[in-house]
Amino acid sequence: MMIVGDENEQKEDELLNNNCDVENYIEDVYSKYKNIYKIILLCLCLIIIIIPYQKKNFNKLPNSDPLPSLGQETRQNQISESDTQQKTEQKTDINQNGDKEKATDQKSDIKTDKDPEHEQEQKTDNKIEKEPDQKTDNKIEKEPEQKSDIKPDKEPEQQPEPKIIKNETIVNLYISTHKDFNNKLIVNPNYKILCDDRSQLKNNYSIEIISTNTSENILFPKRIGYGEGSKMYYIWNLYKSGNISSKYVGFFHYKRIFNFKNNIPDLDTIFKKYDGMVMTHYYFKKNNYHQYVDNHIAIYFDEALNILREKYPEYIPTLESYLKRNYQNYCNIFIMKKDDFIKWGDFVYSILLELDRRFNLTSDEDTRNSVEKEIEKIKGNLKPYESKQKLDLNFQRRMQGFVMERLTNVFYDKYFKNRYELNVVGK
Repeated sequence: MMIVGDENEQKEDELLNNNCDVENYIEDVYSKYKNIYKIILLCLCLIIIIIPYQKKNFNKLPNSDPLPSLGQETRQNQISESDTQQKTEQKTDINQNGDKEKATDQKSDIKTDKDPEHEQEQKTDNKIEKEPDQKTDNKIEKEPEQKSDIKPDKEPEQQPEPKIIKNETIVNLYISTHKDFNNKLIVNPNYKILCDDRSQLKNNYSIEIISTNTSENILFPKRIGYGEGSKMYYIWNLYKSGNISSKYVGFFHYKRIFNFKNNIPDLDTIFKKYDGMVMTHYYFKKNNYHQYVDNHIAIYFDEALNILREKYPEYIPTLESYLKRNYQNYCNIFIMKKDDFIKWGDFVYSILLELDRRFNLTSDEDTRNSVEKEIEKIKGNLKPYESKQKLDLNFQRRMQGFVMERLTNVFYDKYFKNRYELNVVGK
């Protein structure tokens, strides 16, 4: 154990001696080259100081084109010289030729030749120089450009004028009457009164009065049987012949007028959505066919249906559907388009006039006699579910008017799938 410890101590002593020798060596070297070290450190310091100084001075060298400061000066001088030459050339061309349009084209070409990167630099130089001649030249250059820029590719579209509804050309509304009614109820000039003869009316009305007692009205001799239908026929003939024209046509009774009265709505807006305007419908406990034959003379209605099937087979599905349902729009009160009105008259009057021909009805007297004979046939045989009105001659002699209401409803079902229904007011 003692031998091992001695060996370790000897090694440690050797290491210490070695370390001392190294330190002594370094001191000797440092002492020999101390001055050299100082020189090296001094050189490094000088290098650190001199290099940034040289960079600053290098930026100011006259031959360093890539730098922006020098580039601005040289390029601005070049641009200003070229601009002045071009302006003088343009002015001489304008004076010689007097063609301003060509000059403006040349100026626009010159601008496109310029380097876009230096346009901003040129503007700054112009501001610094502030030469009055240059300002005037700039104005001259800009004027044709502004004119060309102001001109649009397309002329601005004129806005449409506000829509003004001229009622006298848009719609004619006819009121059928055989006696006086409230002359203050209707004052709108779009309304016109239809009467058999002007002598029937004693009141002073502010709207036009039309007498249908003319030779053109072939239904005037049957005006009792047709009721308002004889007056409607007269107007229908005028529309069909082109003697009257309006976009819309309407008919009312003296005691039944649509509830808007004088304040006629915008019909164009309504007819964009609806096919026609009619009076509010009525419901029955029976279907439409039995409602008629239980309250009127059936033979005339049945024959009218036969004529319809013969003349208008395309209406048969619509007719059968109408007869089976239990509601309808009464009174021949409506507003419809002119073309629909003419079509309605063709349909209705062709059937009614054929009905008159088959029963040999040429006047109201003929109708009265024919109806009276039919009433005699059913006297004493009236069914419990039949109305006593079937035996009323003054009521039943209006036969053509009753049939006409039903034919009008068949027309509605055919063409007015979407109806605008309104309540009526009167008296």
